Amino acid sequence: MILKAPERGKKISDGIVRQIRDAVMSGELKLGDKVGSEKDLMAQLGVSKSTLREALRVLESMGIIEIRKGLSGGVFVAEVDMKTTLAGVLNFLNFQSVSIRDITMVRYILEPAIIRIAIPLVTEEDIGRIEELLQSESGPETAGPIPGIGFHRYLARITHNPILILVMDFIDNLVADIKLKEGLGSDFYAAVNAYHRRTLECIRRRDAAGAIAVIQDDILFVGRTMADRLNRPGFEPEGLDRTVSDLPSPDRVDGLLTAPAGMPPGTGDPAQAPPAAQKLVLRHVASGRLYVFDPNDGTKG
Repeated sequence: MILKAPERGKKISDGIVRQIRDAVMSGELKLGDKVGSEKDLMAQLGVSKSTLREALRVLESMGIIEIRKGLSGGVFVAEVDMKTTLAGVLNFLNFQSVSIRDITMVRYILEPAIIRIAIPLVTEEDIGRIEELLQSESGPETAGPIPGIGFHRYLARITHNPILILVMDFIDNLVADIKLKEGLGSDFYAAVNAYHRRTLECIRRRDAAGAIAVIQDDILFVGRTMADRLNRPGFEPEGLDRTVSDLPSPDRVDGLLTAPAGMPPGTGDPAQAPPAAQKLVLRHVASGRLYVFDPNDGTKG
């Protein structure tokens, strides 16, 4: 690749960074390609050694290039791994205004999709590992400085989608930072753990609707707690017409009949269901519809 001398009148090193970064992002320069030796780059760009090295330091810190020593050395395109990408995004957002409301909204939209993708893929080994995570997050004294973070990240990893994994790692870093700074107490972590356990019970039964309902309440609970602590606006979905308390608890769900199309799944004979579970009311969040199913008369609306 032939590089062009950067525009004068602007910071020259910034122009070099943009030119090489854009070439890598567009695919013009690929993983392992040699950008050039230091001497060659100085000649192509018409810049001093100090200006070139300033630009190369920035590109290296971004994880875009690596500098190799020796006779066959020079500047090469580096593999941009997830850790490097995440660090770059976090550095960018340090200069942006990211609110509790922003974080909660993104989680509320994204994590139900992760649940839907993960449930058909989850294995017994995954369930066992999640149970270990839940055991370790039972309180701040047993789970390190940030209990509860691993649960959401693990669900993203079940999808095997690197973009979802990256985004969830990024979001969890933001949430973890706030939790750590605010020193939330054991009651908070106990409540989060209870949400996670109820989510896992739904996942175990392959009940996507139930898992989504619980995890959304988990997200809203965490978002409200952090917003209240920081005295900042929180995120409240419009038209929210259900909470976790509207749903049967995991120990009462097994008697529910598998519902008609469009309804959350369950198992068993409705006649054997406990009285409190005879009517199930759920809001289908994606379309905004409200479903009511009463096993006693078979109606839904």
